[in-house]
Amino acid sequence: MLADFTAAIKPEGARFIQADSIRLGTTGFSSYLLAAQNSHAQVLCVLNAGADTVNTMKQVKQFGIDKHIKFAVGLLYLTDVDALPDVFAHARITTSWYWNEDKAARTWADRYTARFGGGIRPSQIQAADYSAATQWLKAVKAVGSADADKVVAYLDGRQSNDFYAHAGEWPARSSRDTRDVRGRRAAKEQVKEPHAKQTVMRALGRTVEDGLRAESRSFADVAYSSDLAEGLVAFRERRDADFQGR
Repeated sequence: MLADFTAAIKPEGARFIQADSIRLGTTGFSSYLLAAQNSHAQVLCVLNAGADTVNTMKQVKQFGIDKHIKFAVGLLYLTDVDALPDVFAHARITTSWYWNEDKAARTWADRYTARFGGGIRPSQIQAADYSAATQWLKAVKAVGSADADKVVAYLDGRQSNDFYAHAGEWPARSSRDTRDVRGRRAAKEQVKEPHAKQTVMRALGRTVEDGLRAESRSFADVAYSSDLAEGLVAFRERRDADFQGR
């Protein structure tokens, strides 16, 4: 993530004057925040994720750091902004998708809200999941099979355009690479799978509303896990994630 943001701000004549690496699950950020304030930087860029980001920004408000320096959050769920508006007030955030960004996004968001009610607007999570599932279903239909290797072979290098992915392209990957990734995930992903199974069992035979409530409970449990934060950071840094099962 640091490499991506460094490349993004360089054409604007900006640069990072200091970058601190902080362990996942850190609860105390005061020393880092005070050091940033004393550095006389114009902007503090927060490049962690999940609960670490929430805790960082809570301490920003607690120590009044935001009165002396601007803040930019590199990765954030809009649901966190909705849940903690005072914590994230005046911060600049990065999100992969926003429901009101263009006509296509608004149209899909309106369909989502009409389907689930309550005035709920989807976040990038729902949008990305829907987009990915749609691409997978199209691939299954095209190859006439749900076989993973056939689906991957069909998607490799293929471009897609929808309300979420604009000029998106599936990276080419060999079947062997795909099997290797599946094997590593099966060995390391110990947090998400139990919650996925619990969600299915909770929602089985119940109403859509009950299913959504079950999904929300499970998502809340997983959203602030260290493994989720590690997965998000690893994706941004284009490396294999080191999941710890917590």
